[in-house]
Amino acid sequence: MARRLSFVGPEGVGAFAMAAVDIACWDLAAQAHKVPLYRLLGHEGRPLPVYGTVGLLSLSLDELRQQTSKVLEKGVHGVKVMIGHPDPRQDLERVRAVASLVGATRRLMIDANCAFRTVSDAIDRMAVLRELPVYWIEEPLQPHQIEDLGQFRRRAPFKTAAGESLYLPQGIGRLVERGVVDIAQPDILRMGGITPMLRAFGLIEAKNLPVAPHHFPELMTSLLGVSPNALYIEYLPYFVDGMFERAPVIDRGMIRPLDVPGHGIRFHPDVLKTAQ
Repeated sequence: MARRLSFVGPEGVGAFAMAAVDIACWDLAAQAHKVPLYRLLGHEGRPLPVYGTVGLLSLSLDELRQQTSKVLEKGVHGVKVMIGHPDPRQDLERVRAVASLVGATRRLMIDANCAFRTVSDAIDRMAVLRELPVYWIEEPLQPHQIEDLGQFRRRAPFKTAAGESLYLPQGIGRLVERGVVDIAQPDILRMGGITPMLRAFGLIEAKNLPVAPHHFPELMTSLLGVSPNALYIEYLPYFVDGMFERAPVIDRGMIRPLDVPGHGIRFHPDVLKTAQ
């Protein structure tokens, strides 16, 4: 399918289209064999730790605290908060607010969503947050700035995580081969589905890096167990809650795949009506 898309390029919508077909094929194959997807992929479906992502920049501090508290009720092992506000003091205030709720027994992460233009700009913004117990900073720079990301990683006070904005296993391969991240975060849609996602896992494992895939906990729960370098499943409440009629659930900070044929995910009928 990627070869057939060569004229327009396999990235962007092309990768998303490939992912839809590939995921469906794996689901159908598992159903045909009457086994859960995780068994078809060759692992035992062990529970995996979850972290929650909160804090779109449009939220007020009160709304951010409420969202964080709700996520913490699920027992998550860490919380990631968005940064990249034009005013660095706003970032500091927001991260401090989340840190005060997260406490010392869970990890605190931050996500810049590619907000900073240069290495110097990104490093200056990290200096404002240096006092806080941040585990990783995610996507400080644009995804194409791979060499710059390496410079940032060498100077940053926190671990560097990235990968969700790169396409196909080749994109993740370039990232990990050049040693510019501490944690790799492939996105299953941008990878092009389950088959290329497994290849990406292999490339990450070859460099012995932890893998914490981007988003889609309902599906990644069936996949990530195949990797010995699995770190976390990401949970974004504002994208997931209310979406599914049947999907894996978070129990005391852990999530495990459904024990039914295929991936077992079923969208809520109201969601499907809205999408039609």
